[in-house]
Amino acid sequence: FFVRATSSSTISFDPEDQVTDLTSNTDGGFFRTSSTQMIRLTITNQTSTDEAVITSSENGTPSLDQGLDAYKFMNPGLSLYSLAGETALAIQALPEITEAVQIPLGYQTTATGEAQFSVDLSAFSSSEDIYLHDQLIGNKIDLGANPSPTFTLDNTQSQTRFVLEVSARLLSA
Repeated sequence: FFVRATSSSTISFDPEDQVTDLTSNTDGGFFRTSSTQMIRLTITNQTSTDEAVITSSENGTPSLDQGLDAYKFMNPGLSLYSLAGETALAIQALPEITEAVQIPLGYQTTATGEAQFSVDLSAFSSSEDIYLHDQLIGNKIDLGANPSPTFTLDNTQSQTRFVLEVSARLLSA
Protein backbone atom coordinates (compact mmCIF):
# COMPACT_ATOMS: atom_id res chain seq x y z
CA PHE A 1 0.00 0.00 0.00
CA PHE A 2 0.99 3.63 -0.34
CA VAL A 3 0.87 6.49 2.14
CA ARG A 4 0.78 10.13 1.13
CA ALA A 5 1.83 12.22 4.10
CA THR A 6 0.52 15.75 4.49
CA SER A 7 3.40 16.70 6.80
CA SER A 8 6.71 15.32 7.98
CA SER A 9 5.81 12.27 10.04
CA THR A 10 6.74 8.70 10.89
CA ILE A 11 4.59 5.66 10.30
CA SER A 12 5.36 2.53 12.25
CA PHE A 13 3.82 -0.91 12.52
CA ASP A 14 4.22 -3.47 15.24
CA PRO A 15 4.94 -7.09 14.25
CA GLU A 16 1.44 -8.11 15.39
CA ASP A 17 0.00 -5.72 12.77
CA GLN A 18 1.25 -8.03 10.02
CA VAL A 19 -1.16 -10.58 8.61
CA THR A 20 -0.74 -13.20 5.93
CA ASP A 21 -4.37 -14.19 5.44
CA LEU A 22 -7.79 -12.61 5.58
CA THR A 23 -8.93 -14.74 8.53
CA SER A 24 -6.45 -12.84 10.75
CA ASN A 25 -8.41 -9.65 10.15
CA THR A 26 -10.79 -10.16 13.04
CA ASP A 27 -11.51 -6.48 13.70
CA GLY A 28 -12.15 -5.56 10.06
CA GLY A 29 -9.72 -2.66 10.28
CA PHE A 30 -7.11 -3.31 7.64
CA PHE A 31 -8.83 -5.26 4.89
CA ARG A 32 -12.08 -3.68 3.84
CA THR A 33 -14.97 -5.45 2.23
CA SER A 34 -17.30 -3.54 0.01
CA SER A 35 -20.76 -3.92 -1.40
CA THR A 36 -20.46 -0.77 -3.49
CA GLN A 37 -20.80 -0.83 -7.23
CA MET A 38 -17.79 -0.06 -9.33
CA ILE A 39 -16.80 1.09 -12.81
CA ARG A 40 -13.28 0.10 -13.85
CA LEU A 41 -11.88 2.09 -16.79
CA THR A 42 -8.74 0.89 -18.54
CA ILE A 43 -6.62 2.65 -21.14
CA THR A 44 -4.06 0.77 -23.26
CA ASN A 45 -1.59 1.94 -25.87
CA GLN A 46 1.16 0.12 -27.73
CA THR A 47 3.41 -0.10 -24.62
CA SER A 48 1.37 0.50 -21.45
CA THR A 49 -1.91 -0.09 -19.64
CA ASP A 50 -3.43 1.83 -16.74
CA GLU A 51 -6.80 2.10 -15.02
CA ALA A 52 -9.04 4.33 -12.95
CA VAL A 53 -11.90 3.23 -10.70
CA ILE A 54 -15.17 4.99 -9.84
CA THR A 55 -17.21 3.61 -6.93
CA SER A 56 -20.33 4.59 -5.02
CA SER A 57 -20.28 5.15 -1.28
CA GLU A 58 -22.76 6.62 1.16
CA ASN A 59 -19.87 8.78 2.45
CA GLY A 60 -18.47 9.71 -0.98
CA THR A 61 -18.53 13.24 -2.34
CA PRO A 62 -17.43 14.84 -5.64
CA SER A 63 -14.52 16.38 -3.65
CA LEU A 64 -11.47 14.59 -2.27
CA ASP A 65 -12.57 12.11 0.43
CA GLN A 66 -9.83 11.03 2.83
CA GLY A 67 -10.11 7.30 3.48
CA LEU A 68 -12.23 6.63 0.37
CA ASP A 69 -10.40 8.16 -2.59
CA ALA A 70 -6.88 7.23 -3.68
CA TYR A 71 -4.41 9.70 -5.15
CA LYS A 72 -3.01 8.86 -8.56
CA PHE A 73 0.71 8.11 -8.74
CA MET A 74 1.58 8.79 -12.37
CA ASN A 75 3.15 6.02 -14.44
CA PRO A 76 6.08 6.79 -16.73
CA GLY A 77 4.34 5.79 -20.00
CA LEU A 78 0.57 6.10 -19.65
CA SER A 79 -1.75 7.17 -16.83
CA LEU A 80 -5.53 7.44 -16.55
CA TYR A 81 -7.29 9.14 -13.65
CA SER A 82 -10.49 10.85 -12.57
CA LEU A 83 -10.48 14.37 -11.19
CA ALA A 84 -11.82 15.79 -7.94
CA GLY A 85 -11.27 19.46 -8.65
CA GLU A 86 -7.60 19.59 -9.68
CA THR A 87 -6.67 16.41 -7.77
CA ALA A 88 -5.87 13.31 -9.87
CA LEU A 89 -7.39 10.13 -8.40
CA ALA A 90 -6.81 6.43 -9.11
CA ILE A 91 -9.98 5.61 -7.14
CA GLN A 92 -12.86 8.04 -6.70
CA ALA A 93 -15.80 7.37 -4.39
CA LEU A 94 -18.92 9.31 -5.30
CA PRO A 95 -22.20 9.52 -3.41
CA GLU A 96 -25.18 7.51 -4.59
CA ILE A 97 -26.01 9.04 -7.93
CA THR A 98 -29.60 10.20 -8.20
CA GLU A 99 -29.24 12.12 -11.47
CA ALA A 100 -26.81 12.13 -14.38
CA VAL A 101 -23.31 13.11 -13.33
CA GLN A 102 -20.25 14.00 -15.38
CA ILE A 103 -16.85 12.82 -14.16
CA PRO A 104 -13.79 14.49 -15.72
CA LEU A 105 -11.08 12.04 -16.76
CA GLY A 106 -7.46 12.97 -17.25
CA TYR A 107 -4.65 11.15 -18.98
CA GLN A 108 -0.93 11.53 -19.41
CA THR A 109 1.14 9.79 -22.06
CA THR A 110 4.66 9.93 -23.40
CA ALA A 111 3.73 8.21 -26.68
CA THR A 112 1.79 9.53 -29.64
CA GLY A 113 -0.53 7.05 -31.32
CA GLU A 114 -3.61 4.92 -30.90
CA ALA A 115 -4.98 4.10 -27.45
CA GLN A 116 -8.00 2.06 -26.47
CA PHE A 117 -10.38 2.56 -23.57
CA SER A 118 -12.25 -0.35 -22.09
CA VAL A 119 -14.85 -0.35 -19.35
CA ASP A 120 -15.77 -3.14 -16.97
CA LEU A 121 -19.47 -2.96 -16.11
CA SER A 122 -19.80 -6.61 -15.11
CA ALA A 123 -21.51 -5.65 -11.84
CA PHE A 124 -24.38 -3.96 -13.65
CA SER A 125 -27.43 -5.41 -15.36
CA SER A 126 -27.64 -2.55 -17.85
CA SER A 127 -24.86 -0.70 -19.63
CA GLU A 128 -26.70 1.73 -21.86
CA ASP A 129 -26.45 4.42 -19.20
CA ILE A 130 -22.74 5.20 -19.43
CA TYR A 131 -21.12 7.44 -22.01
CA LEU A 132 -17.63 8.67 -22.75
CA HIS A 133 -17.48 12.20 -24.16
CA ASP A 134 -14.46 13.04 -26.28
CA GLN A 135 -14.42 16.84 -26.03
CA LEU A 136 -11.62 17.19 -28.61
CA ILE A 137 -13.52 15.68 -31.52
CA GLY A 138 -17.04 16.13 -30.16
CA ASN A 139 -18.04 12.45 -29.90
CA LYS A 140 -20.37 10.97 -27.29
CA ILE A 141 -19.73 7.22 -27.16
CA ASP A 142 -22.24 4.78 -25.67
CA LEU A 143 -19.95 2.42 -23.74
CA GLY A 144 -22.74 -0.16 -23.53
CA ALA A 145 -22.79 -0.44 -27.32
CA ASN A 146 -19.05 0.21 -27.80
CA PRO A 147 -17.17 -0.79 -24.61
CA SER A 148 -13.71 -0.49 -26.22
CA PRO A 149 -13.42 2.70 -28.28
CA THR A 150 -10.07 3.77 -29.74
CA PHE A 151 -8.57 7.25 -29.87
CA THR A 152 -5.43 8.93 -31.12
CA LEU A 153 -3.49 10.53 -28.28
CA ASP A 154 -0.66 13.03 -28.51
CA ASN A 155 2.45 12.96 -26.34
CA THR A 156 0.79 15.12 -23.71
CA GLN A 157 -1.36 15.42 -20.61
CA SER A 158 -5.03 16.42 -20.75
CA GLN A 159 -7.54 17.04 -18.00
CA THR A 160 -10.27 18.29 -20.30
CA ARG A 161 -10.52 15.89 -23.25
CA PHE A 162 -12.61 13.06 -21.74
CA VAL A 163 -15.68 13.11 -19.51
CA LEU A 164 -17.49 10.03 -18.23
CA GLU A 165 -21.27 10.47 -17.94
CA VAL A 166 -23.07 8.07 -15.62
CA SER A 167 -26.85 7.87 -15.32
CA ALA A 168 -28.78 7.85 -12.05
CA ARG A 169 -29.50 4.15 -11.82
CA LEU A 170 -26.05 2.82 -12.75
CA LEU A 171 -24.26 3.58 -9.48
CA SER A 172 -27.20 3.47 -7.08
CA ALA A 173 -26.17 1.44 -4.06
